[in-house]
Amino acid sequence: AQREQLTNGEWNDKDAVFGSDGKWFYFTSDRSGTDNIWGIEIETGKTVQYTNAVTGCFMPTVLRTNDSVGYTYRLRVDGSRLYAADAQGGLRIYDIGGGTNLTLLGSYPTSQSTFETFIVGTRAYLATGSDGLQMLDISNPANITLRAQAARAAAVTGVHVAGDLAYIADEVNGLEILHAANPAAITRLGGFYS
Repeated sequence: AQREQLTNGEWNDKDAVFGSDGKWFYFTSDRSGTDNIWGIEIETGKTVQYTNAVTGCFMPTVLRTNDSVGYTYRLRVDGSRLYAADAQGGLRIYDIGGGTNLTLLGSYPTSQSTFETFIVGTRAYLATGSDGLQMLDISNPANITLRAQAARAAAVTGVHVAGDLAYIADEVNGLEILHAANPAAITRLGGFYS
């Protein structure tokens, strides 16, 4: 077998492991300034940063490679379902009932990065950058539908829902509070600028 160097540069790449599909390998690297988990697609050389922890992430372990389009910003688990806010892939819903055997149940692509998702029953609320807040019907993961969207002037990077209120983090306007009970009319109630 012929050897080929897959990484190069002035950074420290270490702890490499192959993905379960044999198409990618994952490793720890300080190429973003702090040790985090990265992956390289072997055939194309495409490099993807998978974590962005301030304190660092080390020594990746691959249980099963998912089919994420970008890298995952946030995960939520509800029962046997895992909800992933995928940077370039929108919302992805997996069945995790089998432990390490993830099964993709459905996905909803977004045109902007999906930073976070919050699940309430059969609704998913997505913080989708400059597309604002999106409310999805996820009652059938194979057929996810957009129920409402509240566009914002700046990128929405976080969301938390309590009762009828959606609290969103806006890159420019700080914390905004929206009334989100009625999908036909999401309205701004107020906010706090940081």
